Amino acid sequence: MSYNPEELRNLIGNIPQDSDYRPKLIKKYESMVLGKGGDDLTSLTLCAGLIPNENSVVLLQDSLGIIPRTGQQRSLETKIRDINRHAFFGIAGYPYFANELSERMYGQDFDNEEEFKRFIKKSYNDLHLEKVMDEFLLYFFNDRDYFKGLFEANKLPPALDAEYKARINDAAGERPDIMVISNISKPVIYKVGVGTIKPEYNVMERLSTGSASAPFETFMGEQKYRLNRTGKLKLSTLEGIETLLRVADPTSRATSTIGPPFDIVYVERVPKADAGLYEVEQYDFNAVRLDKVKLEEVRRAIREEPDVSSKVLCSWLEMVKDSKVTKNDLKKVIRKKINFKDSD
Repeated sequence: MSYNPEELRNLIGNIPQDSDYRPKLIKKYESMVLGKGGDDLTSLTLCAGLIPNENSVVLLQDSLGIIPRTGQQRSLETKIRDINRHAFFGIAGYPYFANELSERMYGQDFDNEEEFKRFIKKSYNDLHLEKVMDEFLLYFFNDRDYFKGLFEANKLPPALDAEYKARINDAAGERPDIMVISNISKPVIYKVGVGTIKPEYNVMERLSTGSASAPFETFMGEQKYRLNRTGKLKLSTLEGIETLLRVADPTSRATSTIGPPFDIVYVERVPKADAGLYEVEQYDFNAVRLDKVKLEEVRRAIREEPDVSSKVLCSWLEMVKDSKVTKNDLKKVIRKKINFKDSD
């Protein structure tokens, strides 16, 4: 549940004065109304998924963390977590919750998309509720049965009842959005939050989250319009990666809250050439995390020469995929086409 500033202000007035949750709500209110930030590493980020065709799904995430009050930037190794051979997830929010969620989800494999959808929603919300109870039960000396009895009898003091419901609804906005890409029976993107899960199944559609989501959507709309004018109804996996890079780069220049290098992962299903008519498994699956260092060379080339052709870019991305190709090998090929100064 999301709160507007007036609802949040009224909620703060109903929370106990000595509650440790009250400052978090005030911080959220100030962020909404006054644009003030906090001291923690926050959700200043971009996480975006794209379904380029009926067999693949791609996820892009920036690597930058910023402390708003100081403006200090931190480069994070990765914000994208592995789940299984069919799925990854990225985050927009505090990473600590996502780290715990990753421990619960990692290695859990499913053959059915609906079962996987229920699993990620339940995993997220179970962890959220456990954290709420761990924090809230301090009022009741960690006596869960005592709290449960008061709650079920509707005998919680009004101020504590208000706080409990605020925590359940994540009024302070502590929980991150996570963006899951999955490819079990078809490519899917899921945007997951407290009590919510939004799926996207359609080819050439995307979902995004994070502080840079709005400018990303603007640039993506422009890019999609250009593709539509050329008659492109779907893209290859590499063209999908190219599209995300072409959009992420101007997005990073339009806002100071995200920055390169970008992480890109994808899950692709490839029809088996020798699959029999009655074979259950008709596809091989490739879950791939691209080399971020080599990918950064391609992004820098796009920034230097935005009009470089899709054919050329995809040939460079093929080199990014190839583990035998080094960064220097790729740089030499790019420099033959585009001459720009190294940053290292």
